[in-house]
Amino acid sequence: MSDRATKPMAAISNPTANITGLGRLLESIPAWITGVFLFVVGALLFIPWRRLEEHPVLQEVAPRLGEALVIAGILALLVDPFLKARLQRDAARSIFEHMLGFDHEPELKAKLRDIVFNTTLYRRDFKLCCDITSATDSPEMVQLFLTSEYEVFNPSLEKKRYQVPLKFVSAERPADCEVTQIIGDEQPEVSHPTLKETDSGYVAANTSEMALEPLSKGNRYRFIAKCRCEAPQNWFHSVHFGFPTIDAVITVKAPEGWSVWVGGQEDKRQSSARWHNVGLFMPGDKVEIHWRKPDFIQCGSAIQDSS
Repeated sequence: MSDRATKPMAAISNPTANITGLGRLLESIPAWITGVFLFVVGALLFIPWRRLEEHPVLQEVAPRLGEALVIAGILALLVDPFLKARLQRDAARSIFEHMLGFDHEPELKAKLRDIVFNTTLYRRDFKLCCDITSATDSPEMVQLFLTSEYEVFNPSLEKKRYQVPLKFVSAERPADCEVTQIIGDEQPEVSHPTLKETDSGYVAANTSEMALEPLSKGNRYRFIAKCRCEAPQNWFHSVHFGFPTIDAVITVKAPEGWSVWVGGQEDKRQSSARWHNVGLFMPGDKVEIHWRKPDFIQCGSAIQDSS
């Protein structure tokens, strides 16, 4: 027997494969196409076709079938997508605890669940530049000129409100704050927010809120924040992460002869430092910028040698 004869026979002898293939084909069709098809077919059944006059039963059944198809099409277009999305969310929340692999305390489970399902905004490519200079009005203080730049992403399916976080300890006396927001290819928009002291001892900038489109829309949101503050000569400045941040770079410059370092870096007696971490920082994490004057360094070295 030839190959042409055996191929149809193989297809007939295995009907299960044909049904499975048809099911996969139907699953690949988007729900909105199915909804439109059902709606159009149902609407056509409402038309009084002349050929149906010869068949009274079909003439009576066709409008009822058309009404059912129209309703099914509307449900497929408007209701089905929302039900599937809700089912996926509920299923993800239900199986999340089992994905951890072992049992946790309820407080840990609640915190992990909150991080996974409520992290709707995050930052990438965070760059902070800190220039340290001596203060003109006080010999025991220094001025910090801070410039941060980053990009914010919205991985959710809807718009999210965002406000540039600028918050300092009141003792740092922040001033001259400036915020630049760059949306896609639009012209940069510069604002100078006012500073207001809170009851908890902090000073926060009153930056304006904006709505960030989902990441799927293709818009990019970059922000540049500048501010000046003060601190003692031999001290440190804490950089707190208010949003989940991926990939952070911090550069520090001080006058010649000073010593600066970031985080857990070793004190290399250099007037500049660069710190880079490609990992993830969550709200509550922080990095410290340290600086020391030359006379303070020499005094510390003499004490260490004498001991």
